[in-house]
Amino acid sequence: MYRRNICILCLLLYVLCSCGRGKILSSQEMTDVLYDIHKAEATLKVLVPTQRRIEKQEYYNVIFEKHGIDKEIFDKSLAWYADHPDKLQSVYDDLKIKVDTLQAQVDSYVFNPDEKPTRADSIDEFDLWRWQRRQLLVAKSGKRNVPYDSLHFEINDTDYFARGNEINFILQMRAYPLDTSTRYRTSLLFHYSDSLSDTLMHTSFSDSLTRRFDFYKLLPDSVDVVGLEVTFIDSLRGISRVEIDSVRLMRTYHKYDTPISYRVRKEVREARDSINKKQNRSVGRKK
Repeated sequence: MYRRNICILCLLLYVLCSCGRGKILSSQEMTDVLYDIHKAEATLKVLVPTQRRIEKQEYYNVIFEKHGIDKEIFDKSLAWYADHPDKLQSVYDDLKIKVDTLQAQVDSYVFNPDEKPTRADSIDEFDLWRWQRRQLLVAKSGKRNVPYDSLHFEINDTDYFARGNEINFILQMRAYPLDTSTRYRTSLLFHYSDSLSDTLMHTSFSDSLTRRFDFYKLLPDSVDVVGLEVTFIDSLRGISRVEIDSVRLMRTYHKYDTPISYRVRKEVREARDSINKKQNRSVGRKK
């Protein structure tokens, strides 16, 4: 009997407290209502001008009706959670998970699969090469300047690369011997974020023949490329002259997953524009 009276007393106290506080939405209920409100507000920013507040309120009323509440209950609940920051933080943590899940579904074209780009639409190429001929660059040894294209250059910028992308370095050049043909090596050296590296290398001869070098590399999807070193000719001993016809450093990438950063595009474009201006001025002086 005593235990029963205690239960009845607890029930009465709960009812009295509830009447005094009014209905307060639970954490899950608050998360679900805010989720729908955030989706509605994002839509309204696009579809409904700011001044049409009456139409906006109709959207909110539909949300309240869906969850079986009214504006008064929502406002009272919001005020209660504002007085309990730890509870409000928990609500927004759950809300972020729901929003992130929705964004992932949108990005994966779950709601409009017919609009999902095909591989042909998503894959593109960009020439990262911004070094050009007729520049005075330092040879790898650092002991002297070489009036050819860069015989050795480095890219120590992670924005130039992305995991799983393809790199194709295409070089067309000829090397003239002093007396007899001299062997030399052309190479690409990739440095990775795990401190490892690997090299693509080809050995050729300075016999005055024009050769095309084509190096292909599929970048790993488990580590980042933190640097690339390219050496056209590893040594000038026995070589009288080097002529480089063309150089390309192509990156094949997914336009949506691993786009080329704006900064890289700008750097490449500005470098090429500067070189074109110098070449045009040189042509003008010759005329």
